[in-house]
Amino acid sequence: MKHLTLLRLEQSQEGTFGFLLASNKIICATLELPWNDNKPFLSCIPNGVYECVRITSELVSNVGGKTYIVHNVPGRSGILFHTGNWVTDTDGCIITGLYHGYLKNPKTERVERVVLGSRHAFKRFMEEMEGIGRFVLVVRSEQY
Repeated sequence: MKHLTLLRLEQSQEGTFGFLLASNKIICATLELPWNDNKPFLSCIPNGVYECVRITSELVSNVGGKTYIVHNVPGRSGILFHTGNWVTDTDGCIITGLYHGYLKNPKTERVERVVLGSRHAFKRFMEEMEGIGRFVLVVRSEQY
């Protein structure tokens, strides 16, 4: 079975920023909610090992709704990989991007950390996973 690693490099109140890797090759940048004790809709998922399964979801508008759901997260369900830019675009899911950056949020007028190139990155992720129905996701944090 294919194994991917979600390597988290920075965690703050702005979000959890990392990279998704396959065979030590970066597939995309990632953005998740900050750690908040694994509270549903308010926190990223705990470090650990999870099974991910390919599904079709009406919540994912690009690539025909195809995505992956993360299973066996303690006390949580419905954790998807999807597009977005802002930490407010996720309710606990994993957002893909080409790289991390900064944008002025039109709602708050503040410059915030984001992931950019999300649709392109999600397409790249799905192309990497072509023909794969399940994979193992290892989530770990490296603080520098």
